[in-house]
Amino acid sequence: MALMETVFVRDYPEEKLADEYKKLATSVMAQVGDDSQRLASETQVLLNEKKELGKAIARALRLASDVPEVGIPMLGLLERTGRESDGNHMFRK
Repeated sequence: MALMETVFVRDYPEEKLADEYKKLATSVMAQVGDDSQRLASETQVLLNEKKELGKAIARALRLASDVPEVGIPMLGLLERTGRESDGNHMFRK
């Protein structure tokens, strides 16, 4: 029964095999365009060039779930940008 199984990479992060699984997952995500570098880049393009705050926030949330130390500060920046733009309707809904 799977009820007694553990999530190896979560429960044993110090193990070498857990690190190898993380590298493999990162490689697969990069191949499908869903890695942290691409998410960060897309967030910036959506914010600065396309002025689509909602989509930028969605990308930053995905980034924050994968790399919190990058995604969380980016969400803070997006929050400040959203507050500043409330009065001038700079962003599309």
